Amino acid sequence: MNIKATLLTSILAITVASSAYAMRPGDGPLGELPRPPSVDYLQERLELSDEQAESLKTLFKEQRAKRKAFREAHREMRDQTRERISEILTEDQMEELEDMKLKKSRRWH
Repeated sequence: MNIKATLLTSILAITVASSAYAMRPGDGPLGELPRPPSVDYLQERLELSDEQAESLKTLFKEQRAKRKAFREAHREMRDQTRERISEILTEDQMEELEDMKLKKSRRWH
């Protein structure tokens, strides 16, 4: 696939994905993160059949479970990495590393 086609496909995918998660009117005060649309909302707006709505509910439930498993695996991997680093560095070096992480995180908030 050439670069133009890849870029166009990527832009289209991002546009479609972001449109699906766009904030609906009345979703809360300014600054609140938009929630993904509910299946009931999608069923009404897209005129989904009951079967389609149930299929979406099942799909979304599966995806939530996968995200949860991914987060848990990521957390475990992070903890293992930290443990291995602590076996390499001295206690003072570990403290300095933690300070460096804290200072870096403060810059972005």
